[in-house]
Amino acid sequence: MHNRQKAVFFALGCAFVVVGQAVTGGLVVSRAKAQAGLRDAEFDTLTVRHLTIIDPGSSQPGVGLGAQPDGSGYVNVYQADGMPGVTLGVSEAGGMTSVFQDGGRMAAAVAASPIGGGAIFVTDTDGAVAASMGTGTTGKGMVTVYHAPGVPAAALAVVPTGGVVGISMPDGTLAVSVAVNAGGGFLDVYHPNGKPAAGVGAADGFGALAVAGSDGNPRVTVGADSDGGGLTIHRADGAAAGGVGVDSDGEFVAW
Repeated sequence: MHNRQKAVFFALGCAFVVVGQAVTGGLVVSRAKAQAGLRDAEFDTLTVRHLTIIDPGSSQPGVGLGAQPDGSGYVNVYQADGMPGVTLGVSEAGGMTSVFQDGGRMAAAVAASPIGGGAIFVTDTDGAVAASMGTGTTGKGMVTVYHAPGVPAAALAVVPTGGVVGISMPDGTLAVSVAVNAGGGFLDVYHPNGKPAAGVGAADGFGALAVAGSDGNPRVTVGADSDGGGLTIHRADGAAAGGVGVDSDGEFVAW
């Protein structure tokens, strides 16, 4: 077992009681002096607030652990160059574990989510979040990948009515969305300004297709149900101008 592994298992195996107990420096020093010349020392109980274990032959820390001012604990395992390799700690939401790339940039993290449930974050080579998986605002699962920090590229989520998929432009503006509810499915595409461009959907036995201008107002809509279908032409403000279709008697009508 390597020295670093020994240090990790030693650190995780010790009991550290911070509040209400203290071991004086004199006791520790005297015991160490009593074993002068020995490389190893054995303690029945070791109580400290912070502990750093140095790699043999190096001034770099190998493992660090201790207690935060709020009473929570942490464990840090360092890479050979002293940069963080793995951290275990506690946030306001609960426990968190992070692993790091060479150079100390974060590679991935697993944490308790502030809104409940858990979350996993994976970063790119620059340490920016590239993908995340966790609990969405509905309390159900959600997966997101990112163009850049804070700018989603695509997201998949569960909502009370079913599932939702969204795909965004490089600036984060929604470009395509697919959703399901109790009545059926919907597909919408959007202009670069975020306004709806076209959509197709189904709801309770009724199907519809709409095409809109850059302002988001409909220009043409097509719909059909069990009685027949119809097409409507719209003015610039979205108001219906006229159309053709089939009425409930199966007759062709125009308006």
